[in-house]
Amino acid sequence: MPRVEPLPPLGNIYNVSAEEYQVGVLPEEREDEDAFGDSIVWSVAELPPVGAQEQERRLLVPRLRDLITRFLIDVGLPEVNDVRRPVFGTFAIGESTDTRELGFYLDHPRAITPELIRRIQRLLAESFPLWRVNAMHEHLVLGIYPEGIRVGEFDDGFWKDDGLVHGTMTDDDPLYQKWVSRVREHHEHRYGPLRRQIAALEAMIPAARSVALRDGFTTLLGFDRHCHHVQGVPILWIVGDHDRLRSREDDLRINGESPEYAPVEEYKLLDDGTLRPNDSSQKRPRMIVQAYFPNRPAAHYEFSLSKADGSLLQHQIDRIITDEELLHRGFA
Repeated sequence: MPRVEPLPPLGNIYNVSAEEYQVGVLPEEREDEDAFGDSIVWSVAELPPVGAQEQERRLLVPRLRDLITRFLIDVGLPEVNDVRRPVFGTFAIGESTDTRELGFYLDHPRAITPELIRRIQRLLAESFPLWRVNAMHEHLVLGIYPEGIRVGEFDDGFWKDDGLVHGTMTDDDPLYQKWVSRVREHHEHRYGPLRRQIAALEAMIPAARSVALRDGFTTLLGFDRHCHHVQGVPILWIVGDHDRLRSREDDLRINGESPEYAPVEEYKLLDDGTLRPNDSSQKRPRMIVQAYFPNRPAAHYEFSLSKADGSLLQHQIDRIITDEELLHRGFA
């Protein structure tokens, strides 16, 4: 018999039997229930019959997606964040099929709030009381139960619990304040440089757009780091015609060499000068903005685009801007 614990720590096999947990495993590869030890935890002494979990999941997922979508509209959060990534993407809900647990990811440091948590708790309490929903920002997690919240993280393959809140969570709860502070710190560490770069790029794109329309592309700016803080490797931005930059007949080079890597960032450029994710499932944009790593550091970077007819277009980046300079200029 699995242990019964109403608000168990994160990371266990939640509210399924060993048989149901192994439903997708070949019979000859299934383990005895004893092999799971204390990893299977139930919140009640008796569960519905095998198969009920899958039926519940098919009902819960669309309702959870609708709840989160409505919440984001209600609080006025944009569809994309400050580095132009979707806040709540198509695959933002992880549909695990072997436990009564779902996880969702919101890519915005202000998106996961006590109000959202309370709405999810009401949904669970009214219709899905055996389920746990994990609200995640990167590796930081809030495990939401109908009767409480587990605060923790998933780090290096292990779950870590930082505390438990019984009932609902308030904005001034110390555990929530500590958690959201870590979310903001992580977002700044990971994406702060990229956020400032995009703001600087959008300020100069209107002037560069006409050159890119004439020549097929032009250079924008070079910065001293990528958002993942690759030390000593600058990131170089260009803007150009989508078909020209993506064409197999045209050959883009940096200081005479083909870039070793594909674009490390790519956005579609809207007519109003703003950047949005270049989603291949959407209509092909006319203009795109791309960023590349050079093969090796240099004093300046000359971009050339050779065409099938033998002509050569050239533009260059003569200076690398540091993140500290962007901060000094007022790009927060």
